[in-house]
Amino acid sequence: MAHQDTEDTLERGFGRAALERVMLYRWLGRLFQRECDEGTLNWHRSEQGQEFLNTLAAYKPFRVGAKKVISALRSKRKIEDEVVRFAGSFSTLFHGVDPSHAAPPYESHYTEETGRLFGEATVRMQEILSRYGLTLVGFSEPADHISVHLQLMAHFSELMAGHDMGSLAAAELIAAQADFLDNHLSGWVQDFAKDCILFDRTGLYAGAAEILLAFLEDEKTRLSISYRVREEDVEEVY
Repeated sequence: MAHQDTEDTLERGFGRAALERVMLYRWLGRLFQRECDEGTLNWHRSEQGQEFLNTLAAYKPFRVGAKKVISALRSKRKIEDEVVRFAGSFSTLFHGVDPSHAAPPYESHYTEETGRLFGEATVRMQEILSRYGLTLVGFSEPADHISVHLQLMAHFSELMAGHDMGSLAAAELIAAQADFLDNHLSGWVQDFAKDCILFDRTGLYAGAAEILLAFLEDEKTRLSISYRVREEDVEEVY
């Protein structure tokens, strides 16, 4: 088949690697959702956490961001002191009094003319979550929070792991991911990431933001390939 190489790429991107994509989406969503506690820091310093970060750093598009994260987490301070340090950074960066020197993690802030929260983007996200039978439990932030966007993409990716690439269900999930990426995340995430990079003083959130941008570029490529392969398959059938 002429597009065998492309199919192999898809299999790696959406099949065997689907659960890795889930993990990366959830890791990013967790960092942007709440402050790092002792458990989070201990995990990053564990053998499993170090392997995860080193794997990210080994992939060229993620390398710069991953090294910033690794450097930010490498410290001889007591862990309780690190918790306080990252908590202060998280509060100032994402919930700072002056939004012109912060990175508010809400789609509304970047897409509403006035920058007000609980705008149309919040309503759209609530409708999307409802469409897929999802609800926010124990989460008091608006639905257009960056972590909700990332957890939704993780949900799509997790569902992908259970389907063959040639199935109708897989095609529908690919379309859902592409639509959400193009019409929601892509419209504001670059500005959000730039603010993280500009205003984060620890390097942790700046590095995570750089990984996020590179990861979403990868996702766009994979989704584009998937559409191309399906179009070729339809042509072959007819």
